[in-house]
Amino acid sequence: MQPRNHMNIKKNLIEILIFLVFVVLYMVFRKEISGKYYFIIPAIVLCALSIRWDYRADQGVLKTYGIRTDNLKEATKLSALYFGPMAIVILAIFPFTDNPKPPIYFYFTIVLYPLWGLAQQFMFQSFFHSRLLKLGLAPWSIAICTLVFTLVHWHSEKLRIFTFIGGIFFSYSFYRCPNILPLGVAHGILGAMVYYLLLGKDPLRHFF
Repeated sequence: MQPRNHMNIKKNLIEILIFLVFVVLYMVFRKEISGKYYFIIPAIVLCALSIRWDYRADQGVLKTYGIRTDNLKEATKLSALYFGPMAIVILAIFPFTDNPKPPIYFYFTIVLYPLWGLAQQFMFQSFFHSRLLKLGLAPWSIAICTLVFTLVHWHSEKLRIFTFIGGIFFSYSFYRCPNILPLGVAHGILGAMVYYLLLGKDPLRHFF
């Protein structure tokens, strides 16, 4: 039993290191790949392949990854506690910015962007955070995950604040009630609102 536990610890450590290497590479090449289709689409595909690969080895991994429905109601209520106030804050700040009115396809982005939000939640919570928890690093895993999530968005002073707050909430929510489905939706909608209303950027135009 002990050798097997040792192998599992080693495997988790290696996978965490691989994730952190990808984070560093993203930060180095951020200007070239951030928000681009040739980064986002392969990232989503890799997430899907990772889920399939792990599911073939352990069918119970979906619960560990927070891809489940048994706690969806509780997780949705928890996400609403963050989503509601943050959406109100963003809408309240927007009139005081010099940013133009969002284009009509802003609402299309609101529907589409949660796919990318879900992929990010898989990467940071399902893949990274779940392995920190397996190593017995709770509750420090919340701070570690928040720190990495914030560093990825460190290039923007405005994003730092929102990603730090969001990182704490997303990580705490996953720790308390592991389900990335409502987290991904909240992340995607709020992310689109931040880009259009606070940063004055169009992620769809930047996508190509």
